[in-house]
Amino acid sequence: TQQGEIWLGGMPPSILLDRNGEVRARFHADNLPLGVIPEVGNASPFTLEAGEQLVLYSDGLVEAEDHQQQQLGTAGLERILATSPNQSSEGRINWVRAALDRHTHGNPPHDDVSMLLIEA
Repeated sequence: TQQGEIWLGGMPPSILLDRNGEVRARFHADNLPLGVIPEVGNASPFTLEAGEQLVLYSDGLVEAEDHQQQQLGTAGLERILATSPNQSSEGRINWVRAALDRHTHGNPPHDDVSMLLIEA
């Protein structure tokens, strides 16, 4: 049905990209991580249209620093996603990987870096 629900706890915002790579929606972590409190909280519904992608990522990606200790940041990640010449999930992931490598000048990030793109 291309419909789903997203629940975030202790994670950076997830991004819903339209078919052109522009941000259509952001989902924020309105919940604490699982196990911190007994209540689970509510999930946010979304619809994933053809050509759109849901982007989930760890904080290590946006907190990765360059040689001047400047973090990539959420805005930086969104710019990278929007400028990817290949709009497939694999193409965008490779584009982000290369951009992260340029940002960190090849140095390993200080935290784990994970990213998942789900496409309709």
